[in-house]
Amino acid sequence: QYLFHCLFRGLWAFPMISSRWPLLACLAPVLGQLYSSGIGKTTHLVSDAPGALSWLLQHIPVSHDAAGLNCWQEAGIFNESFCPCGQAGRAELWAPDAEFCPDCQPWGKRLGFGLHTISYNSSMPHIQRPTPRTEGRLSIAAIEGHVTRKLAAAAAVGGYDALLDFNTGLWVSDLDPFVIEFANNSETVALQWRDALNNRTYYSLLVQVARSFFILEFMSSKQTLLPAQRTHHTDVPRFLFGKGQTPESTFPALSDIGRGLPIPRPARVSHYSSDVTRDAAYYSSVLGRDVHTVLEGRGGTRTLVLTFEDMAAAPNYVQLHLVQRPAHDTRGELTVAELEEAMNDAHAAAHTSDVCGWDQYNDFHFGVATHGWRPLSDVIPRIEAAGYKYHTGTLTWHPDGKQLTLFAMTPNGITIQLHNMDQGRYVPSAPPVEGHDGLCSVGPPQCGSNPAPN
Repeated sequence: QYLFHCLFRGLWAFPMISSRWPLLACLAPVLGQLYSSGIGKTTHLVSDAPGALSWLLQHIPVSHDAAGLNCWQEAGIFNESFCPCGQAGRAELWAPDAEFCPDCQPWGKRLGFGLHTISYNSSMPHIQRPTPRTEGRLSIAAIEGHVTRKLAAAAAVGGYDALLDFNTGLWVSDLDPFVIEFANNSETVALQWRDALNNRTYYSLLVQVARSFFILEFMSSKQTLLPAQRTHHTDVPRFLFGKGQTPESTFPALSDIGRGLPIPRPARVSHYSSDVTRDAAYYSSVLGRDVHTVLEGRGGTRTLVLTFEDMAAAPNYVQLHLVQRPAHDTRGELTVAELEEAMNDAHAAAHTSDVCGWDQYNDFHFGVATHGWRPLSDVIPRIEAAGYKYHTGTLTWHPDGKQLTLFAMTPNGITIQLHNMDQGRYVPSAPPVEGHDGLCSVGPPQCGSNPAPN
């Protein structure tokens, strides 16, 4: 039965996708990680979310994801992108094996890994009122300008920059098609890195999405086109394989092709950090993560590697890396510590209760779909004891209220979104609002800062 459905889905439901060995892949399946199994998405604040969506749809095998938004439906340019208080550009990676995800939550069973962008550009169509979501002292346009400059400087000399550690890592069978795809469409940074445990060499291509602070890192064992003189060599692995593990045994169907490119498989989410010891304390005490894997690199680089297998449904292989580099390991203005401070200051000012508050930096977040994990009555006291902010005022995917979504702000300023959280003994101080209310909500009406339409 599995073999029939595998061949049926691969050859009929996804005619643009091909596999060199479809029968072999069906006999020995490795399922892809989805929106609803472990780390399932990354979200980025950008200046132009419809533009970022257009870029994603043009350059990689993704589909437009418009689920759950209260935004305009209109023939023509990207339905559901333009909202009353902002814009949403959300895509999902193609996932030919999505139908067979075991134990996934029903709301996300067929959704591939999410690549989401949010913007609050008041000059775009269909804006009805200004968003109450505060901006913070560093505008996203300013941040994007710094990142664009830093990436170009690194690319020019075969170097690197600490802010590039904020990226979404995708595994592909071959980098060469992506080198060709982005040769004239984006500034790129090339890397070569080692898996010392298994004595293997791998390569990465970092690509900036539409000149935003949204970096994709394509990783592979195969390439012939990276410029040797401008390839940065690093001794810290960008994905941590266990002894005897290979890309083929870890990721699904690397031979799948979509839109003429190898279909990218989600592999790793990476964050910058000014202090991974601080981060380890948070992830251990608040989220119960094993924080013993810290990779030490030349020049003082330290990478904390975290996994989420025990708190989410399978398949669940996407890792979280938090990378600390020396303070001088960036070019020009805007350091990691300065960006962390700006984000945390905005969180502190915006979030006034458990359900009230949302600032635009909260749209820099990654999502984890939990499954049978700790209730909110266990997790929230741990957050409060650690001295950080959180938000339960928005219901996403749980309209019956039996479970809630927890947005928790981590020490580096980036937010983690935890789906499917049982309440336990926790009772919100006000009933959460359903959905994102067209990007106009900062919580329930009791919060008093949701402006009325013009």
